[in-house]
Amino acid sequence: MNSWKQPPKQALVAQYVDCYWFLEKMSSDTGVDYPKLNPDPSATLIIAPKNQSYHFDLHNNVTEGMGCHMLMPNTSVITMDHTHPFLISGIKFKVGAVYSLKFNQTYPLVNNIVNNEECLPTKLHPMSIQKLSNNNTEQITHTCNSLDQWL
Repeated sequence: MNSWKQPPKQALVAQYVDCYWFLEKMSSDTGVDYPKLNPDPSATLIIAPKNQSYHFDLHNNVTEGMGCHMLMPNTSVITMDHTHPFLISGIKFKVGAVYSLKFNQTYPLVNNIVNNEECLPTKLHPMSIQKLSNNNTEQITHTCNSLDQWL
């Protein structure tokens, strides 16, 4: 597994964002294929390539899709499917910050996984996620700065 985590640099963004992160699983990696996320009062926007699938089990309801999506605050364990290789990056918001976001709220803001492809910043195209896998400090800094500007 390859990963990194960075806090936002801009003070205004840091009021709402806990961190930016990256996670890569290669086919040669060993580990838990069905990790569980503990209940979490914060939301996370997951940035993924459009053709990359995701699979979550929340309250015995399976949610599947492709590409970017948002994990809303949840009150129970979420089981993820990590049986296949993947590249994802994310924005973990601070508790309560999701209520400050301006998006269509026609879905529950708790215990939900929402497809949010339209939320993806144009400066962070999903294909550029591949560049983050080499842990290049300059690329990571550029990505975090781009997310700061987008937010």
